[in-house]
Amino acid sequence: MRKIHHYFKETLQKELVEKLIQLDFVEYVEDSSKYVRNKVRDEEQLAGYYYVGLHHATEWLYSEVELSVYHRDWTISYFGIAWGHIPCYVNSLSDLTTLINVFGHLPFSFHFEKVTFDWENELHELKQCPVSMSEEELVKYFKEKESELERRVGRHRYRVEFPEYSIRTFEECVWLLQELDQCFKKVHCLFETKQMD
Repeated sequence: MRKIHHYFKETLQKELVEKLIQLDFVEYVEDSSKYVRNKVRDEEQLAGYYYVGLHHATEWLYSEVELSVYHRDWTISYFGIAWGHIPCYVNSLSDLTTLINVFGHLPFSFHFEKVTFDWENELHELKQCPVSMSEEELVKYFKEKESELERRVGRHRYRVEFPEYSIRTFEECVWLLQELDQCFKKVHCLFETKQMD
């Protein structure tokens, strides 16, 4: 069993990662199997688990998806793609509708969650970073920032992600990753042009 697993890891997984990296819309492929317990890997017949950064993923963060590779007797049987490791937050129902329109043609199920933010607490995390402001200036700055966020965004945001979707072939997997890349570009353009917040 160990020899088969070693062969799979050294040969088939390596080939798979090389094929993904060669795609012009894939920025990186990170082997993340270490985050999955051995028991889970064995039960689910998980051969590989990757974070795949699509075009500009290092800048945009949210354009990173999870790719799972499943096996049956150490032959790849299917792939799974999910988006939720680094989810996207939008600030209004209209932005949520826009996201549904952007990703709606894809075969994923969407999960939305209304999240209530405590801006004071969120900004408090930033206070831990070293800055060159005095304590009074810092307190004033964060009060203003909190008020601005409260006015602009309110206390609610919407978290968007989709659970794993199964794909049978590598070609379908590539097509779906490419479609996701195009969707993430549209989302980024909407954020950049302030059509979405």
